[in-house]
This record gives sequence, structure tokens and C-alpha cells, in this order.
Amino acid sequence: MKFAFIKILLFTFIVSATGFSFAQVTAFDKPVKERNRKEFSVYLDNRIFNKDYNSLILINVEIALIKENRLVNPAYSIGFGTGLSKYGLGPYAVPIEFKLLFGKSDYKIEAGMGIMPVGADVMITGRLGFRTYLFKHLLVRLAYTPYFMVPYGDREYNEPYIDIKNDISIGVGYRFGK
Repeated sequence: MKFAFIKILLFTFIVSATGFSFAQVTAFDKPVKERNRKEFSVYLDNRIFNKDYNSLILINVEIALIKENRLVNPAYSIGFGTGLSKYGLGPYAVPIEFKLLFGKSDYKIEAGMGIMPVGADVMITGRLGFRTYLFKHLLVRLAYTPYFMVPYGDREYNEPYIDIKNDISIGVGYRFGK
């Protein structure tokens, strides 16, 4: 009982100390808008090896909350997509992601998780990748994106109820501002 209380207390201390250390700003000579800015990006994202849905193409809008002296910055994205097949448009998808951007320059590592309803199924997605901004505005991304398919109802052909698959995604877009 005492050990569990000590673990909770230690965890609370570490989380609050980390939060307060990220909250400090040392560049007071710049205006607040330059120190704390929101970067808006719009990009097309395509998963290369996605076999469940043929050619699932997604368009996403991303908001990154950037603080000048912070190494890790959060970003949120929401999008819309559809699958393209020889029979026409496939199921619709709505990806929602939370990610962390690591780095202070235009070359960043990104890691995150999200959820994406695709038709009647749901994908729980992950992301570990690299992004860069070419010419200050052109966003280029390459990421390893595993996903866990949680189908609606039973799958055919004796497939497991939850499919775990690996994929690579490529994204190209535009960053507004900066």
C-alpha cells in the first residue's frame, strides 16, 4: 500500500517537474506571437502497402503548437479521405491524430497515435517518422505507420478479430505562416 502511494507521488512529481521545465521561456526580447506560434499545414497522405483498402488517400489539416525554446512540441491533425479502386470510390475515412514533433529546426522527428474510422471498421494508428520543410513552406513527410484494424463484426476467411499490420506513409503538403 505504501509502495503504491510512493509510486503515484513520484510519478506526479516527475510529470509536474517536466511540465514546468517546458513552460519556461527565456527569450523575453521577442513578442509573444513569435515565441508561441501556431503552424497550420495541409497535406496529402498516402499509405503505400495498405491492403485492406485500395489506395487510401487522405487530406489532413494539422495545427502544431510551437514554442521557440522547446525541443518537443505537440501537433494535432484531422482529415478526410477515401479509397480508390477499380470499382470507383471506396469507403470514407476520417483520421484524427495527436503527435509530438521533436526538434527545433525545419528537420523534425514525429511520433504519434490516432484513430481512423474507415467505413464500418476502425483503425488505431501509430506514427514514427521524419518531416522537413523545403523552401520554408513545402512539407515532406516519410513515416512508419503501424495500424491495428478493429473490424465491425466478424471477418471472413478465418482472419483474426484484430489485425495488426505495418505500413509506410508518404505525405506532401503546404505549411502556412512562418
